[in-house]
Amino acid sequence: MKKYLRNNMNLFDKVEWVKQLSSEAIGVTDNIILKKMLRRLCDKSKVSAMKYGVLRFSQQELILDQLLKDNEVSPRSAYRWFSLLQVPENVRQLGEECKISQNEIMHLSSNERLKSDPEHEKLGKEILQDIIRIVEMM
Repeated sequence: MKKYLRNNMNLFDKVEWVKQLSSEAIGVTDNIILKKMLRRLCDKSKVSAMKYGVLRFSQQELILDQLLKDNEVSPRSAYRWFSLLQVPENVRQLGEECKISQNEIMHLSSNERLKSDPEHEKLGKEILQDIIRIVEMM
């Protein structure tokens, strides 16, 4: 699929498109397995992967990599799409309705994760006070 056609798709349609491509080529449709494969393909250009070459990758991963390249999609972009599937429900609903863009989904989901639970915040302050007391005693 050409880039100008993908620009008109929302994030969740892109994920379904990648799942459809992978199911036809390698028979894998599970989100978790595809995400792991895409993560490994993202690391392909790093020094450790270049040192050992393509021997470290399975046949399915190499086929998926070539399939994505043929369709002008980088493994990093596809991995990001799959990572954004785990956003909070309210953000996901806005994304499915095309009310917010992919960048806004990423921004809102990171903001949701940064909001901490009051109990954890209280525990963190207690730990910090204990550390200060121990250092003062030394």
